[in-house]
Amino acid sequence: MEPLLQRATQFVNDQQYFQRGVGRAHFIPNPCMIASCSAFQRFAKGASLTQLLDISAQCQIAFHGTAKEAVGAICCRGFDVARRHGQAHGPGEYFGATADISASYARGSEQMIVCALITNKVANCQGGSILVVNNPTNDPSQTFVIPLGVVLFGATTLNHQLAPGGRLGEDVFSCTYPKQDASLAQGKQLVDTARRRCSEPISPE
Repeated sequence: MEPLLQRATQFVNDQQYFQRGVGRAHFIPNPCMIASCSAFQRFAKGASLTQLLDISAQCQIAFHGTAKEAVGAICCRGFDVARRHGQAHGPGEYFGATADISASYARGSEQMIVCALITNKVANCQGGSILVVNNPTNDPSQTFVIPLGVVLFGATTLNHQLAPGGRLGEDVFSCTYPKQDASLAQGKQLVDTARRRCSEPISPE
């Protein structure tokens, strides 16, 4: 999954939304992107295990804005099709091709989920600015989307997250699954690596 994380990091870095005065941005990989968590298990089934070795080439990266309270659960368990609402472009989960599209749905939280979508499951709406993925409603054990991580942006959020003694992103994720020691170490390594890479935040031009 490392190629997808690299693409997600670059995707965030390239967003003009974070360079127009919104403020600094940090991408934190999802520590639940491991075998013991539902989000990964469902995506592995939806993508089919035979494709996972080259999954990056079959995915596109997009943003999802939602309430702050929902971010941790989505990252751990994936998207819940029972919570759909406002389906103006047909049934499915909705994503923004750019940060400014999804930011309005973040409800002032200054957080957005960065996701990988299986390209051949994506419907492009409004000229491709809105992406819709109709995850299976009759088989919740699989999904065509995986939350790769969370982007934190804006001075308010980052000042809180980077307060003395605090650790970037530690209060974003809320995994509820028991993990084997190896899986726990893998998830922790993802986040710690991201913190090192994010020592230099994106600044407005």
